Amino acid sequence: MQTYEINIVPLPKGRPRVTRFGNGYTPARTRNYEQLIKNLLFAQCRVPPLKDAVTIVIDFHLPKLKKKTKSTWPTPMGDIDNYAKAVLDAANGVLFTDDRLIDNLTLRKSYADKPGIVLSICLSEI
Repeated sequence: MQTYEINIVPLPKGRPRVTRFGNGYTPARTRNYEQLIKNLLFAQCRVPPLKDAVTIVIDFHLPKLKKKTKSTWPTPMGDIDNYAKAVLDAANGVLFTDDRLIDNLTLRKSYADKPGIVLSICLSEI
């Protein structure tokens, strides 16, 4: 199993935008975030992209809230699938040849003193 640590604050993938002419685009914040993740993964990756079915586990460590209130959520804000989409889109072509190869995906998010993303990937048992 290969493990990659990405020491940046996790962000959920932004929704695609549509211009008044019907053209769609990804917000700049999301594009820049995905490119940063891609660069950090590429720097750590020592093997070519996997071409077989893969199992992926992603842990999202989000910053703790500055102050606790009665309405504090028990888990960090943001849909976990949107956090995953940004990371998986960035990993596409770096860790695996196509995200269609993912046959098992485990996602977790939690508060942590040190924000970041830990991505583990291995070949799936056939």
